[in-house]
Amino acid sequence: MDHFTNPRNVGEMPDADGIGQVGNPTCLVGGSMVQLNNHYQAIEDVQDNERVLTHEGVFSHIVGRSVRKYEGPIITLKNRLGSNTLTPDHLVYAIKRPQAQKYLHTKNVKPLRPDWYHVEELEQGDIALYPVIKEVREQDSVELNIEKKKFDHRSFDLPERVPLNADFLRLAGFYLSEGNAVTKVTKAHICFSFHLNEEEYQNDVVRIVKDLFGLEASIKPRESTNCAVVIVNSANLARFFEATFGTGAAEKHIPDFIMFLPPEKQVHLLKALWQGDGCVNIERKGARASYATISMQLAGQVKNLLLRQGIVPSVYQEAGSLVNDTMHRESYRIHVGDVRSLGKLCTILGIDCSLEPVHEVSWIADGFLHTPITGVALNPSPARSIISRSPSSTPTLPTRSCCITVETSCGST
Repeated sequence: MDHFTNPRNVGEMPDADGIGQVGNPTCLVGGSMVQLNNHYQAIEDVQDNERVLTHEGVFSHIVGRSVRKYEGPIITLKNRLGSNTLTPDHLVYAIKRPQAQKYLHTKNVKPLRPDWYHVEELEQGDIALYPVIKEVREQDSVELNIEKKKFDHRSFDLPERVPLNADFLRLAGFYLSEGNAVTKVTKAHICFSFHLNEEEYQNDVVRIVKDLFGLEASIKPRESTNCAVVIVNSANLARFFEATFGTGAAEKHIPDFIMFLPPEKQVHLLKALWQGDGCVNIERKGARASYATISMQLAGQVKNLLLRQGIVPSVYQEAGSLVNDTMHRESYRIHVGDVRSLGKLCTILGIDCSLEPVHEVSWIADGFLHTPITGVALNPSPARSIISRSPSSTPTLPTRSCCITVETSCGST
């Protein structure tokens, strides 16, 4: 396997009779989402030189692309992170669960070593591996870098830099969950919408905006809708938040400089995210916490933030639906139901959570989430294009729910 992932003794021969490719000649079907530097993207839209996450938990630049026609069956693997559709001979990083009775217990599976298996070899109950991002970039401040409009004579100037501290991350979490930026001329502002009774969060926003940016924020109660809106009238700040975090629920995302912070700093962002759009219910049978968003990018990023805290998430995609004459858009729900993971999340949120341990089916160890395959479906396939992109170092990459190999192009004769 070492020679497969890192081919050696290959090169170019002058006047060769033919040229082939070294490595795995299998690919992903179009539309498959892969983890780039800080977002997910359909594999056919990925460009050369972009950074893609490898199975080692580090990022590598893409150096090439290939597309070929494929006729034959395809297999869909499912686990708690989602699903992936692959050709049967594609390799997946996994642990084969032996048939012996003792391997029904997770404690006996944990010592087994993972390896690369063809998709067609895997069965329900085998363990798929997904990497935890290892890259860490320490940063103490944020450059606002706001270009003032030519005829903007009214906006207050903001500091050139602000501390990247717990307050900034808390404000970012509230914005991602409850905020919106409007940059239209004469109406530019940022607003945060909270429940009327969430006075602590409202006051937090007012204080942080004053401390970091020197701006005044106002709280506008709206009793008819049982909410309170915190408004910051600043075109410059609205432009910064729109450029950095997106605006509109479907376009929200977390920037690189936050995603790669040390995990101990990221807890402040996670706490505010959950206080905004999350919930925790430890009273119900099968206690769990959940977070909801209609942003695919934000859902994937929250998943990665949780994994870096040693928290095992489950990700569910829900179709849009009409409820009480209101059309709800397609959404993503992230659940934390594993007792140990729920305890870690409750510690971050400051919630007392004393739950009895139960049987563990997924775990994080050695830089990977280990989670059972919950479904394997074989589907007949019409002729279609399948696509591969090659990282420059390790020819592997995670999709949304597992690690797979990609085609290598290291040269041959």
